[in-house]
Amino acid sequence: MTKTLVFHRQPEYDLAAVMVDGNPFSLFAKRRDEQTQINDIYLGKVEKVVPGLQAAFVNLGLAKNGYLPLDEINVKPGDVVLVRVVKNPTAQKGAKLSTVISLPGRNLVYFPQKEMKGISRKLTEDKREYYHKVLENLNLPGGFIVRTLAGEEEDLLQEAKRLYEEWQGILERSRNAQAPALLYKEDDLFTWCLRELLDKDFTALYVDDFELLEIGQKFRERFRVLLPPIYKSFNVMEEFNLIKTLEKLTRERVWLKNGGILVIEKTEALTAIDVNSGKFTGKKDLKETAFKINLEAAREIARQIRLRNIGGIIVVDFISLLEEERWEEILRAMEEEFLRDKAKVKVTGKTPSGLVEIARQKIGLSIGELFTQECSCCQGTGRITDITVKRL
Repeated sequence: MTKTLVFHRQPEYDLAAVMVDGNPFSLFAKRRDEQTQINDIYLGKVEKVVPGLQAAFVNLGLAKNGYLPLDEINVKPGDVVLVRVVKNPTAQKGAKLSTVISLPGRNLVYFPQKEMKGISRKLTEDKREYYHKVLENLNLPGGFIVRTLAGEEEDLLQEAKRLYEEWQGILERSRNAQAPALLYKEDDLFTWCLRELLDKDFTALYVDDFELLEIGQKFRERFRVLLPPIYKSFNVMEEFNLIKTLEKLTRERVWLKNGGILVIEKTEALTAIDVNSGKFTGKKDLKETAFKINLEAAREIARQIRLRNIGGIIVVDFISLLEEERWEEILRAMEEEFLRDKAKVKVTGKTPSGLVEIARQKIGLSIGELFTQECSCCQGTGRITDITVKRL
C-alpha cells in the first residue's frame, strides 16, 4: 500500500488529500480568509447570564459573543474567564465555549486543569500496556491522553514538557492581557494534517507552494519528528487528477456498482441521503434486491461522507426491508467503513420508519461548501418557480 499526502494551496483556499495507492481516500479543505476558532483559547469577559438558557454569553472580541453552558461554571456579568472554543460561530450563533482547556500535540493531548491519564482506545492492548508505564513517568501537573499516532517514550516525555511550557506561556499572557484577548491559536490546515494524519505508512508529501516547505521544516523542529520526503510539485491538482475527483464529489447523484443510486442533498440543518434502486432489478425477489442495494449503499455512503468531508447530522433513507435481522449486517458494513475515518463518527441505529441517523465530527469545510455556490435563480432549492396565469 502506498500512502501519500497531497496539499494544494490557492489564494482562496487550502485543500489536503490523503491518497492510497493513487486514489483519494479522504479530503480536507479550508478557505484562506475564513478563520476557524475551534481549539483557540481566549481570555473572555462575561457580558450576560441567561438563567433560562443556562448559559453565559462571553465577549471574545469576535463579531458575536460566545456561548458558555452554566453547568461548567458559575459566573456573573463582568467576570473574566479562560475559555476554549469547541464549536465555530455561525451566521446565527456565536462560538460554543468550554472552560475545559486542552492542548493537542502529536503524541499527547494535555489537559492542564485536570489530573487524569488516558490512552486512545484505537491502540492495541500491548501498546496500551506500554503507554500506561510511560504515563507513570510523567511528573508534570495536569492530565494527559496518549494519542493513536504516539511514538516512543522519549517522544512522549519531550512533548509533555513542551505542552506544559506552552500552557505556562498561555497563563503568562493571560496575566498580562486585558479581556477580551486571544491567547492561543490552533494550527493552520497544513500543520494540522502533519500533526493529525501522518503515520508510519505515509511515504511522501506533495505540495505546490514553497511556503509549505518552510512550514514543514518548522513542524519538524517543533514536534521533533521525522517526516516523509516533501516534494514540490508544479500542479498537484493535475498530477493527481484531483479536479476530476472534486467534480464527482460535488454532484448530488452517486451511482453504485450494482446499478443503485445515492442522492445526497445538503439542507440548513442536516445532510439527507436517499438510497434508490436505480437500474438494479436483481435476479431474485424484491427483498433480496433491496438488501443487496442497501448493503453496497452502506459502504459507499460511509466512503462518500469521508471523501466529501460532510460533518454534523446525516440522515439516510435506505430502501425498506421486511427482515429485521438483515439490518444488522447493513449497519455493521457501514460502521466498519467508518472505522477508517479520521473524524469521530457515531451511527445511532435505525428508526421505526427505516431512517438511519449519523453524527460526524466537522473538520473544516465540506467539499460542497467550498466548491459550490447557491444558484441565483432558484436560491438553492434546485427548482425554478414558474407561475403563469392563462386567460380562459
